[in-house]
Amino acid sequence: MTSAGAVVALLPYIATFLAFFCRTAAFLFSAPFFSQQVLPARARVAIAVLFAAAMSSAQGGFDLAALPAVLPVELALGLACGLAARFVLAGIEAGGELIGLHLGLGFAASVDPSTQGQTIATQALISTVAGLAFFAADGPTAMILAVAGPLPGTASVDHLLGTIITASGDILVSAVRFAAPVILATL
Repeated sequence: MTSAGAVVALLPYIATFLAFFCRTAAFLFSAPFFSQQVLPARARVAIAVLFAAAMSSAQGGFDLAALPAVLPVELALGLACGLAARFVLAGIEAGGELIGLHLGLGFAASVDPSTQGQTIATQALISTVAGLAFFAADGPTAMILAVAGPLPGTASVDHLLGTIITASGDILVSAVRFAAPVILATL
């Protein structure tokens, strides 16, 4: 086989690699446990390359002509997976802040180096417990399965955007639900 023939034979696998790379990179840059302070950007890109290489070899190839339609969907899918986890943790952190403010611990805020902002002690404690619960409930495996799912092709991005908008509106509701028992107990 000539070198041009080898390149043509590899094009479907390169397209699959690019699709998985876009999904994984979007996830790693939007997920809460892979922030800039935890992993530098180069490390996240390296993880995305390794993960995309593994998944593209297991998945097989698809038509290179479909790549312009697939890449936006893959980016939206990766962002949706990462933002879903971020929304859940944001609701828990907001509930921890409500608990701390209601208990009168607002004056005891300290600087959080990961967010470069002030954090109330109850918010930091509840965020840590939520992170531990996430790992205890096998959250990393669920994240990997979400990112490693089959390529959807040219699925509708509208459904993903609607889900993200709905989830972002539910953050305050989940924070109040999380903090309500403690607020009622302190009354």
